[in-house]
Amino acid sequence: MTTLAASSADTPDTHDADEAPDAPKRRGLKHALALSGGGTIGARFLGALGGLLAARLLGPSGRGELALVVFLATAASTAVSAGIQFWTARETARTGGVRLASWIVRVHLVVLTVVCLGVGLLLTAGVALTGWSAVLVWLGVGIAVSNTFQAVLIALPTGVRAMGVFAAVVMLAGLVYAGTNAVLLAVGEASLSWVLVGMIAGNLLSLVVILVWLRRAPQGTGEVEHGRAAYARALRFGLPAGLGELLLFAMLRIDVVVVAMFLPLRDVGFYAVATSLAEMLWVIPDSVSIVVLPTTSSAPAESHTTRLLDVSVVVTFVAGAILSIVAGPLTRGLFGGSFASAADAVPVLAVASVAGAVWKIVGAEVVALGHTRPRLTSAVAGLATMVAVDVIAVPAFGIVGAALGSAVAYAVAGAVVTRCWSTVTGRPIAELLGLRRTVPAVEPRP
Repeated sequence: MTTLAASSADTPDTHDADEAPDAPKRRGLKHALALSGGGTIGARFLGALGGLLAARLLGPSGRGELALVVFLATAASTAVSAGIQFWTARETARTGGVRLASWIVRVHLVVLTVVCLGVGLLLTAGVALTGWSAVLVWLGVGIAVSNTFQAVLIALPTGVRAMGVFAAVVMLAGLVYAGTNAVLLAVGEASLSWVLVGMIAGNLLSLVVILVWLRRAPQGTGEVEHGRAAYARALRFGLPAGLGELLLFAMLRIDVVVVAMFLPLRDVGFYAVATSLAEMLWVIPDSVSIVVLPTTSSAPAESHTTRLLDVSVVVTFVAGAILSIVAGPLTRGLFGGSFASAADAVPVLAVASVAGAVWKIVGAEVVALGHTRPRLTSAVAGLATMVAVDVIAVPAFGIVGAALGSAVAYAVAGAVVTRCWSTVTGRPIAELLGLRRTVPAVEPRP
């Protein structure tokens, strides 16, 4: 595979003494951003295509049920990951290889597998209370386990900026999911279970890419630590960021649950389609934040985050405005006339995406500087805001009210994490936003 063959070129650059010192780093950053952006765009496109095919296959009610299953499985995956991926990416970037992180990763994957299997057994015992079949329960467990393996393992190539591997992993998972749904639609098999099987198969095949890369991954420097103390230190660092990630996911999906509480299941399907369109706007901030974390971790004094943040916000805003204009015909053309009402929520969700871009990129910068708690505190503030707005706005305004809750929540979370960045670095917020000239970087406060 081309991307795997080129993965060694994705690692931090080396250069001859007669070159300008910053030139290879700039080239390396652009190369990493291009691969990260390409992979993220490809994965978003394939995910949207898979969602479109699933909507046509299952209809509004079936699409709503799929959204709820995936929500619960992904929430479980995010919880059991425990933020180890943040520690892994940062340590891999700091040491230039996977040696120090690999033992921790292996231990954590064993722990999370045991936890997920235990949860699956408990859910099976209480399956009558859920109203779902045991098959759906275990398919949900399969999604949770495979999602977690992918999230934790992909941090290893990401940490050394092997973004060719990252791109191959995320695109392969989306390709298998979309391909499965296309086959099901062609043969007329409107089965939620088989849609979930396709999702699991995509995750498993993507793991093969990471395992092949690990056989010749850079090892880096430093002594390998084993034992409970080393694992505990990794958890202490990652857990606040992991909880913040869980709450961010809750902000991304809890509005679906609130919609399900107050509105018919059909409206859950409408809102799921609206969010799937709006989430295409996360392409730029997602790809940038993935690169910011290892880049700042390896060289805190040479952060490019201010420039990347400004460009990301502008591009996301422009793309959101275009999406809002074409949302109506796009929804009808892609999903069919029965999903036309989904377009109503897209303009407000586009505003939410701009605020979320700030949260993602600044949050990655703060973690790279060694502080994971701001991700948690900002996500708590955002989630509390979302729930407060949703319980009032959803009954009054339907799915547009849920979108309003998202916009306000992301704005609050972005404001909190930006304030935390200022506290950590001792620099004014205006400097981060590019409104004031950047001064020479200083070491972050402990």
